[in-house]
Amino acid sequence: MAMNSNAEQALLAEMIASGQTNVAVTATPLSKLLDYAILSAERGRVEMALTLTEQFTQGNGVIQGGAATMALDTGLAYAALSSLETGQTVITVNMQTQFYRPVYPGRQRVRAWIDKPGRKLLFCIAELIDNEDRVLARAESPLLVTKLS
Repeated sequence: MAMNSNAEQALLAEMIASGQTNVAVTATPLSKLLDYAILSAERGRVEMALTLTEQFTQGNGVIQGGAATMALDTGLAYAALSSLETGQTVITVNMQTQFYRPVYPGRQRVRAWIDKPGRKLLFCIAELIDNEDRVLARAESPLLVTKLS
Protein backbone atom coordinates (compact mmCIF):
# COMPACT_ATOMS: atom_id res chain seq x y z
CA MET A 1 0.00 0.00 0.00
CA ALA A 2 1.30 3.46 -0.87
CA MET A 3 2.25 5.87 1.88
CA ASN A 4 -0.37 8.48 2.66
CA SER A 5 0.59 11.95 3.88
CA ASN A 6 -2.59 12.20 6.00
CA ALA A 7 -2.01 10.07 9.12
CA GLU A 8 -5.71 9.77 9.96
CA GLN A 9 -6.58 8.67 6.42
CA ALA A 10 -3.71 6.16 6.48
CA LEU A 11 -4.99 4.75 9.77
CA LEU A 12 -8.50 4.38 8.33
CA ALA A 13 -7.14 2.62 5.23
CA GLU A 14 -5.12 0.23 7.39
CA MET A 15 -8.13 -0.53 9.60
CA ILE A 16 -10.36 -1.23 6.61
CA ALA A 17 -7.75 -3.46 4.94
CA SER A 18 -7.02 -5.46 8.10
CA GLY A 19 -10.44 -5.46 9.78
CA GLN A 20 -9.02 -3.85 12.94
CA THR A 21 -11.44 -2.32 15.45
CA ASN A 22 -11.14 0.01 18.43
CA VAL A 23 -7.93 1.78 17.40
CA ALA A 24 -6.72 4.91 19.22
CA VAL A 25 -6.09 8.01 17.10
CA THR A 26 -3.10 10.07 18.18
CA ALA A 27 -2.26 11.85 14.92
CA THR A 28 -3.20 15.38 16.01
CA PRO A 29 -3.33 17.43 19.21
CA LEU A 30 -7.15 17.41 18.93
CA SER A 31 -7.34 13.62 18.62
CA LYS A 32 -5.18 13.31 21.74
CA LEU A 33 -7.15 15.92 23.68
CA LEU A 34 -10.50 14.26 22.95
CA ASP A 35 -9.11 10.70 23.27
CA TYR A 36 -10.35 9.60 19.83
CA ALA A 37 -10.74 5.93 19.04
CA ILE A 38 -12.08 4.53 15.79
CA LEU A 39 -14.37 1.72 16.88
CA SER A 40 -15.06 0.45 13.36
CA ALA A 41 -14.38 1.56 9.81
CA GLU A 42 -15.43 0.50 6.37
CA ARG A 43 -15.32 2.39 3.11
CA GLY A 44 -17.62 5.41 3.54
CA ARG A 45 -18.64 4.62 7.14
CA VAL A 46 -17.03 5.01 10.57
CA GLU A 47 -17.96 4.77 14.20
CA MET A 48 -15.71 6.46 16.70
CA ALA A 49 -15.59 7.32 20.39
CA LEU A 50 -14.36 10.51 22.01
CA THR A 51 -14.51 12.26 25.34
CA LEU A 52 -16.06 15.69 25.76
CA THR A 53 -14.93 16.81 29.21
CA GLU A 54 -16.18 19.49 31.60
CA GLN A 55 -13.83 22.01 30.00
CA PHE A 56 -16.29 22.12 27.07
CA THR A 57 -19.37 22.90 29.18
CA GLN A 58 -21.37 26.09 29.24
CA GLY A 59 -23.01 27.66 32.29
CA ASN A 60 -25.72 25.04 32.73
CA GLY A 61 -23.33 22.06 32.75
CA VAL A 62 -23.99 20.79 29.22
CA ILE A 63 -21.48 20.61 26.41
CA GLN A 64 -21.37 23.80 24.36
CA GLY A 65 -22.87 23.36 20.88
CA GLY A 66 -19.66 24.24 19.07
CA ALA A 67 -17.77 21.46 20.85
CA ALA A 68 -20.45 18.92 19.94
CA THR A 69 -20.37 20.21 16.36
CA MET A 70 -16.58 19.78 16.31
CA ALA A 71 -17.05 16.10 17.21
CA LEU A 72 -19.64 15.68 14.45
CA ASP A 73 -17.36 17.41 11.91
CA THR A 74 -14.60 14.94 12.74
CA GLY A 75 -16.96 12.04 12.07
CA LEU A 76 -18.01 13.56 8.74
CA ALA A 77 -14.36 13.96 7.73
CA TYR A 78 -13.41 10.42 8.78
CA ALA A 79 -16.33 8.90 6.83
CA ALA A 80 -15.23 10.83 3.76
CA LEU A 81 -11.52 10.11 4.23
CA SER A 82 -12.27 6.39 4.46
CA SER A 83 -13.38 6.42 0.82
CA LEU A 84 -10.68 8.56 -0.78
CA GLU A 85 -7.58 7.70 -2.75
CA THR A 86 -4.07 8.44 -1.52
CA GLY A 87 -3.28 12.12 -2.02
CA GLN A 88 -6.88 13.29 -1.66
CA THR A 89 -8.51 15.03 1.26
CA VAL A 90 -11.80 16.79 2.00
CA ILE A 91 -12.91 20.23 3.10
CA THR A 92 -16.20 20.82 4.91
CA VAL A 93 -18.18 23.15 2.65
CA ASN A 94 -21.15 23.86 4.88
CA MET A 95 -22.56 22.05 7.88
CA GLN A 96 -26.04 21.99 9.32
CA THR A 97 -26.38 20.66 12.86
CA GLN A 98 -29.55 19.75 14.73
CA PHE A 99 -29.51 19.17 18.49
CA TYR A 100 -32.08 16.74 19.88
CA ARG A 101 -30.99 16.34 23.51
CA PRO A 102 -28.50 17.95 25.86
CA VAL A 103 -24.96 16.61 25.53
CA TYR A 104 -23.36 15.98 28.92
CA PRO A 105 -19.65 15.57 29.65
CA GLY A 106 -18.29 12.06 29.17
CA ARG A 107 -17.55 9.45 26.55
CA GLN A 108 -19.65 9.83 23.40
CA ARG A 109 -19.81 8.01 20.08
CA VAL A 110 -20.05 9.43 16.59
CA ARG A 111 -21.52 7.37 13.77
CA ALA A 112 -20.89 8.85 10.32
CA TRP A 113 -21.42 7.80 6.75
CA ILE A 114 -21.43 9.00 3.16
CA ASP A 115 -25.07 9.44 2.23
CA LYS A 116 -24.50 10.39 -1.42
CA PRO A 117 -21.09 9.93 -3.02
CA GLY A 118 -19.82 12.02 -5.91
CA ARG A 119 -16.53 12.74 -7.68
CA LYS A 120 -16.14 16.29 -6.31
CA LEU A 121 -18.65 16.41 -3.43
CA LEU A 122 -19.46 13.78 -0.82
CA PHE A 123 -22.71 14.36 1.07
CA CYS A 124 -22.17 13.00 4.57
CA ILE A 125 -24.18 12.54 7.78
CA ALA A 126 -22.91 12.16 11.35
CA GLU A 127 -24.76 11.44 14.60
CA LEU A 128 -23.53 12.07 18.14
CA ILE A 129 -24.73 9.20 20.33
CA ASP A 130 -24.75 8.69 24.10
CA ASN A 131 -24.06 5.48 26.03
CA GLU A 132 -27.78 4.58 25.90
CA ASP A 133 -27.63 4.66 22.07
CA ARG A 134 -29.73 7.85 21.86
CA VAL A 135 -28.99 10.32 19.09
CA LEU A 136 -28.08 13.62 20.76
CA ALA A 137 -27.26 15.63 17.65
CA ARG A 138 -26.99 15.16 13.90
CA ALA A 139 -24.98 16.99 11.25
CA GLU A 140 -25.17 16.96 7.48
CA SER A 141 -22.55 18.38 5.17
CA PRO A 142 -21.24 18.34 1.65
CA LEU A 143 -17.48 17.79 1.72
CA LEU A 144 -15.34 18.96 -1.18
CA VAL A 145 -12.82 16.41 -2.46
CA THR A 146 -9.46 18.03 -3.18
CA LYS A 147 -5.80 17.10 -3.48
CA LEU A 148 -3.44 17.33 -0.53
CA SER A 149 -1.07 20.24 -1.06
